[in-house]
Amino acid sequence: MLLSVLPVGPGLALKSILPFKISLISFLFGHLVLEAEVLFWLLQDEIFTHRYLHSPAGVLLASLIAAPVGLIAGNAFVRLWNKRRTSDTHPLTYIMATTGPFGHWFSAFAGASATLAINAATFFDVQPLTPFRNDNPLLGSVPEFMLDVYAGSLALGGVTAMLASRILLMIPLFKQLIRSRNHPASSSSKTSE
Repeated sequence: MLLSVLPVGPGLALKSILPFKISLISFLFGHLVLEAEVLFWLLQDEIFTHRYLHSPAGVLLASLIAAPVGLIAGNAFVRLWNKRRTSDTHPLTYIMATTGPFGHWFSAFAGASATLAINAATFFDVQPLTPFRNDNPLLGSVPEFMLDVYAGSLALGGVTAMLASRILLMIPLFKQLIRSRNHPASSSSKTSE
C-alpha cells in the first residue's frame, strides 16, 4: 500500500481528539518509515515486501526513527506557519499546533501502528504478530472497501471537528466562555467591577 492515504484518516481523528498532544507530521513520518521498507523490497524485485518493520518490534523501531524527524520538521513547519499567519483565529492554526518529544514519539508510533493494522488486513505477506505467530490472522478480516470507508469517515470527522472548534473560537461569546473556564480569577474580577 505504498503512498496510501488510508492511515491519514486515523491520524486526523486522533489530532481532532488530542490537538496539542498529537503531531500529524510525526504520524505521517511513522507511516512513511514502514512504507519505505516496502519500496526498498519492491526495488529489489521481491515478492514479499512487508518484512521486518511490519511487526510489533518494527513498529517500535520505526517510531524511534520517525519521532526525531517529525519533531524537527514539525517545529520548523510551525515556526514558518507562525511567521506567515496574520491572526490567531485562522482555522489552520489549531491543526498546526506542535507538541513535545513524547507526543512526537506517540504520534509516530500511532502512525506506524495504523499502517501495520491496515496492511495486515490487506496483504498476505504481513506477519503482524511476529515473533509470537508467523501467520496473519487479520488478513481479510475487513473488506478493502470498508477500510476505505472507515479511513475516509475518520478523516472527514477529524477535519470537521478541528475546523468546527476553530470556527467556534472565532465567536466572541464562545471565546469569552473558554477564557473564563481557563482563568476563573480574571473573569470573577471583571464581574465584580
